[in-house]
Amino acid sequence: MASYLLQESYWKNVFYALKLTGTIVKVLQMVDGDKKPPMGYIYEAMDSAKEAIASSFGHKDEHCEMAFKYINTRWEC
Repeated sequence: MASYLLQESYWKNVFYALKLTGTIVKVLQMVDGDKKPPMGYIYEAMDSAKEAIASSFGHKDEHCEMAFKYINTRWEC
């Protein structure tokens, strides 16, 4: 286990996952509160979250494309 945790590739994957999920978690926390924001505010928050994800990866489509596919699939259902 220690050798796995010390691998650079493991920490790159952790960093990648945090970049993708950090802003989405903030949106989910906002929606899950006692006071529900209006839908327009939620749409704006999701757009901002996607923009934050894209900018954290330097707007490189190869890093964001699959994540946005999953986000959009869940968002549109």
